[in-house]
Amino acid sequence: MRRAALVAALALAGFGAACKHEPERVEQGALAAEDLSDVVPGELMVGTEEGVGPDAVLGSAAMEGYRAEYVAAASGTTHLIKVVRADGSALDAAATLELSKQLVSRGGLRFVELNRKRQPR
Repeated sequence: MRRAALVAALALAGFGAACKHEPERVEQGALAAEDLSDVVPGELMVGTEEGVGPDAVLGSAAMEGYRAEYVAAASGTTHLIKVVRADGSALDAAATLELSKQLVSRGGLRFVELNRKRQPR
């Protein structure tokens, strides 16, 4: 009985609520107004439907006018890639955002997200 009362009290106090650190899903159309100050230029987190290797990830993310380099796997289906223009010039945050929109609209990847530098709250 005391345990049930404690659980109820914690729930009322907000301790049963979802974690405030969960990533926020932003609709694609709303990305233009997004703050890009914490974006790592040229870096994208891409998701695949199944666990795949670096070559398959790079093949799915290939875009004319760009060169992609595989950086690391965060999991079997989430990967970090670094992208530069075909001439080797670096992308800024706005160009990285535009490329992410192009990759999302093209399909073939489960998700494409900007890699961000964030400090814990």
